[in-house]
Amino acid sequence: MSKNNNKKISFKDFLKKIGDFERKIKKASSKERGEMLKDSDNDGLSDYEEINIYGTNPNNPDTDRDGMKDGEEVKKGRNPLGKGALKDMFIPHKGNSYQPEALSSKRLVFHGIGAIIAKMIIVSLLFSFPATAWMTPDVLKEESEDIIKFTNDIREEFDLDKLSEVEKLNQAALGKAQDMLIGQYFAHTDEKGRGLEYWIGNVDYNYSVAGENLALGFTTAKKTVEAWEKSLTHYANIKDRNFQEIGVAMVSGPYNNIETNLAVQYFARPVQKIAINTTPVQKPVKNPEIAQNSKIEIVKMPEKDVKVLSVKAELPKDTEKAIVSVKEKEIVLKKTNSGTWEAMDIVYKKEEKDIMSPAVPATISIENSSGNIQTSEIPWKNIEPKEITKSDQYGVYKENPTGLMAVVSKIGSTYFKILLFLSLMALCLSIFVEIRKQHPHLILRTLGFMVLLIIFIIF
Repeated sequence: MSKNNNKKISFKDFLKKIGDFERKIKKASSKERGEMLKDSDNDGLSDYEEINIYGTNPNNPDTDRDGMKDGEEVKKGRNPLGKGALKDMFIPHKGNSYQPEALSSKRLVFHGIGAIIAKMIIVSLLFSFPATAWMTPDVLKEESEDIIKFTNDIREEFDLDKLSEVEKLNQAALGKAQDMLIGQYFAHTDEKGRGLEYWIGNVDYNYSVAGENLALGFTTAKKTVEAWEKSLTHYANIKDRNFQEIGVAMVSGPYNNIETNLAVQYFARPVQKIAINTTPVQKPVKNPEIAQNSKIEIVKMPEKDVKVLSVKAELPKDTEKAIVSVKEKEIVLKKTNSGTWEAMDIVYKKEEKDIMSPAVPATISIENSSGNIQTSEIPWKNIEPKEITKSDQYGVYKENPTGLMAVVSKIGSTYFKILLFLSLMALCLSIFVEIRKQHPHLILRTLGFMVLLIIFIIF
């Protein structure tokens, strides 16, 4: 439809006017033809056409002020009296060579660069905060519940009863976790000798048997449980059939000047739930004697990619063999002339991440002359948790966007989805409206643009 003297006319009348003009040009003399083809504003349309056919201003080359001359718009099938005709923007036709402007290279490049800049801004804002900034109390609570879920999933594999979450054990675990962060230690007992018995007793929980798992430097519940699975004593706690109840707590904050997370998992069997025919299980010792004077630490070496894992332990005189396990890594200790048991093992940079991210207390197993084996955990000395990587930090943020970043993330995601919808709509119109007139390069570049947007939405 076109306009003539500001009045709407039918498309049929519009075509008739164009036909009449062409016939007049053919019949006109040279002088008359010159007058009819006069183009005062040099926009590609004669004054006669502008006045009598299109209704545009013969003295203004861009009547609708959209940045394109009237004659140029007519050639492309656009309405010279209306800005950005949807037909030209999204629908393939002869006027735009069956290539909608919405899918032109320039537009896709422009919007692609805009999407990349928007994503870079979101990521830059994210990395301007420490990773633990996203570990809010609500998020930590959700991660704690996930640890319980993953723990019960493992027990289910061994046909063991699921553990019931108990708030008192959650409170006891929280007290322990906060104490480790405040006291900057990572062990089952603090300098005052307070351990599992103290923290569980602190919440008036009566138990017959209990156990404790610790983790440092994790980013997700899944990675924490996976680290415990690789540790002999921690995995034994998870699979122990004596336990009936569980409590988990997590805290975030600086540990040895590194922003990180601490997790405490408590297992227990309440006294009142022991069946009459069940053999009573003794309460655990606060800390087995074999671990009292043992320590493990990573010693930094001058070489950048090499560190040494150093273990020292004072063990009973009848000890015949001693092995320290750090997750899946085993170190055999040897007795020195002074009577202590020691070992040093090289830890390469690529291996260090597996050992320290997340970190769990190491396990020491000793065998005496009678063949009896005792197992305990030994504390790390001056442990430094691995800094949370940018990819891990981004993963935490994507799963738990909070505060201002949640708003920024939502705006960015909405922007990408709108672009994706418009490009998909334009591509479908381009393919199906004129199915016989296809441009493979247009389809491919549009699909590439859409893939970029999908990646930004997902990641």
